[in-house]
Amino acid sequence: MQLVSVVIPVFNGDKYLAEAIDSALEQTYSPVEVIVVDDGSTDGSGQIADGYRDAITSIHQERGGNGAARNHGVSVSRGELLSFLDADDRWHPTKLARETELLAARPELSGARSLVHEFISPEIDEETRRRIRATHDAIPGLHHYGTMRREAFGRLGGFSTDLQLAVGVDFSARWADLDLSSELVPEPLVERRLHKANNWTREANRHSDLAMAVKASLERRRKAAGPEPSA
Repeated sequence: MQLVSVVIPVFNGDKYLAEAIDSALEQTYSPVEVIVVDDGSTDGSGQIADGYRDAITSIHQERGGNGAARNHGVSVSRGELLSFLDADDRWHPTKLARETELLAARPELSGARSLVHEFISPEIDEETRRRIRATHDAIPGLHHYGTMRREAFGRLGGFSTDLQLAVGVDFSARWADLDLSSELVPEPLVERRLHKANNWTREANRHSDLAMAVKASLERRRKAAGPEPSA
């Protein structure tokens, strides 16, 4: 069985971090190593991660952003397979088992991913609940929500450190640009939590980051196509 390295980046996520870590440690698949990268948190996130002691690897770095934290986690990881879990999300216990099963059966695949089910965090008040829009149907997760071969991550050059948001969108766009292969497990094995502090809902520059990711993808495709023929 191949070792799966699970990287959990966190910035001021002490409210939900333990639940995310527990969902990674409670996977039915083995072997798994869990690496938490505290990205300069000013709350209790680092202390929560340290409290797991030898059960996980706890890393602290100065604030560098989500992409930098994920890349740091990969740099110290040992697994032939990589998977990433946001500090406010959680996994179904069979998530890694189902994805690694698919990768073992299909060696030509670069990655495998599952469906994502969004849920509103239980502590959210009714007024906020009315403003938050959860997707009622499970939807395919972005590529970093799945499990990938280390070689594929290397070909992509890791996550962007230039974006604050849309890091996952950019990663999936570059995955598509390189025509890396992936297969979907048709089961909702990732639970994405919606709450008041989701970066995507509170950051004012989310639209500019999305535009940057799309522009970069178009530019890569233009270069790959080569110069336009002269008239």
